[in-house]
Parts: sequence; structure tokens; C-alpha cells
Amino acid sequence: MSGEEFRAYAPTALARLLRLSQLASNPALLLPTELRVPAKFAELDYLMDEIMRDSDEKLIIWPHYVGTLEAFLARYADLHPVALYGGTRAADRQGIARRFQSDPAVRLLVGNPAAGGTGFTFTAARYAVYETLSWRYDFYSQSQDRIHRIGQDRPVRYLRLIAANTIEEVIAEALERKSQLARALLGDPEGTVAITKLSPAEFSEMLVRNKLPPSDQAEPIGGAS
Repeated sequence: MSGEEFRAYAPTALARLLRLSQLASNPALLLPTELRVPAKFAELDYLMDEIMRDSDEKLIIWPHYVGTLEAFLARYADLHPVALYGGTRAADRQGIARRFQSDPAVRLLVGNPAAGGTGFTFTAARYAVYETLSWRYDFYSQSQDRIHRIGQDRPVRYLRLIAANTIEEVIAEALERKSQLARALLGDPEGTVAITKLSPAEFSEMLVRNKLPPSDQAEPIGGAS
């Protein structure tokens, strides 16, 4: 495809990338008859046992897809979870945040970074697990700040569950590049100001390798071939 044809195809490509991300998160989102426990669910069971066993620790899980979020609420009902996502009424959100902060019985918050990533303080937790990552660096960065705010006096840890050899590796790499760019704009010498714009060939290579091309080699869409 030419650059112009590729730009026209982009919405379809993004929809297909979304499906790949859903499969990496929870195949049941696309295949309702799939009854096996997703690998990420099993890994999260293990992490929660390690973090919360014999302690009073609280935990935040950041999934991206509503179906997965609702599955977690049912799976971990014994922890009295609360939820913050698009389906949560705006009038209820601050009350939910207060319950998580102050009620010892509420040990788990399951939230979508788009809804719960700004305007809340969750310093009652010092662990956050990103079950799925989106392409939106602003949501990712802001959601990290929820537990790393004034009043947090303990070490903070963020854990990311990334399915190997899937589109999630590309998303994680893209977020890291955006993080480096943000640091560069704020004067961090370790950052880089390279901005990746993929050509059709680079896009295809990304799907094959689940890796972005080097940031200093990517050419703009529609550039010289």
C-alpha cells in the first residue's frame, strides 16, 4: 500500500489491533465459549497471594476491558472489592475512593485508568497491577500517581502483566518511549525526543516481530520507499 492507502486503512488496522489486545488479556472477551482460566488470571491469583497473604495490604488492579474488570469483581469477591470504571455513577466515585482509603474490609480496587486514573487518592495501597495496558500514556502515567501522592510514606510498586510474543509487547514499548519523551520535555537527560511514525512496511514488521522499529529509523507514513 502507498502511504495514502495505509492511512485510509488505519481505522481497520486499529480495530484489529484491539482484537489482538483483547485476546492477550482474556480470550473469553472474543470467544464466549472459552472456559479455561486465562493465563493472566492465574498469574494475578499468584501475585495477590504473595502481596496480601498474612498482611493487611491493599491492592489496585488496572484492567482496560470492562468484561475483564467485571470478571475480577466476581473472582475476588471475598476481598470486598470496589470498582471505578465508565459504568460507575459519577456521584458515587468519590465515596468509593473514600471506602477504599478508610475501610479495612475493602482491600481491592478494580479500576479502569480512564475513569479512576485522575482526581483520586489511593495511598492506602502501595501496589498496583496493570493487567492490560492501553496506548494512552496519559492514562498510564496519571493512574500511577494515584498511589504515589502526598501522604504515601511507603515504597510503591507497579507491576505489569504482559503476554509474551503478543501485541502487548509493542504497547509496553510504545508507552516506554512516551515516558522517555515526557522526561526529555521535563529536562531529564535520559529521555529522548524521537517520535515514531511507522511506514506501512514498519507496521507489518511490527506485527510479525511484536517490536517497534528503532526510533531513529522510523520514517513518516507516506515517506520515501
